[in-house]
Amino acid sequence: GLFWLFSVLPIVREERHPYDGFRDIASALHFQLGGGGSDPAMLGETLWYPPLGPMIAAACARIYGTSPDRVYLWSQLLINWMIPAGLYVVVRLAWGARVGIAAVTAFLFAMPWWQEYVLMHLASWQSLIGAWVALALYAAAERRTSWSLAMLCGVWLGASTLFHPLMPGILAAAIALRTLCEGVAQ
Repeated sequence: GLFWLFSVLPIVREERHPYDGFRDIASALHFQLGGGGSDPAMLGETLWYPPLGPMIAAACARIYGTSPDRVYLWSQLLINWMIPAGLYVVVRLAWGARVGIAAVTAFLFAMPWWQEYVLMHLASWQSLIGAWVALALYAAAERRTSWSLAMLCGVWLGASTLFHPLMPGILAAAIALRTLCEGVAQ
C-alpha cells in the first residue's frame, strides 16, 4: 500500500505516459473516431497492433465521458495492483497458500520487470490480468478433469492475443509442453 501511495500515485498525478502508451492512446482515439481496422499512425495501412486494449479504453472513455489518455493514465493505478494480487489468488487456489506467497514474493522482488514497469500502463504488462484468468481456468480444468473448462481456457488464451500476444503465447506454450510431457510419461 505504501509503495503504491508513494510510487504509483505521483506518476498518475503528474500525468506521465510510457512510450508504448502513446501508440495505445492513438489507437483508442482512432477507434473513437470510427477508424476501424486501419492503422492510426500510417494512413491506408492495416492495424498491426492487437486492438482489444485500445477498444476497451475507447469504450471506457465513452462510458465515463473522458478521453482515452485519461483512461490509460488511471488504468495503471486501478489495474496494475491486481497483477500481484491476481497471481496470489490464482496460485493459492491451485497450489496452496505457501506457494502463493512464494510466487508473489518472487514476482515482486526477483523480477526487475515489475519494479520498472508497474508505474506504466503497458499492454504487455496489463495483459497479465488475462493470463491469471487463463491460469485459473487451466488449474480448474486440471483439478476437475473438465474438457469444457480446458476448452474455455484455450478460447480465453486465443481471445487474449487480441489484447497482447506475449502472455497468452507463453502460457499456451507452457500448457502444451506440460501436456506433452505428461503424455510421454504415460
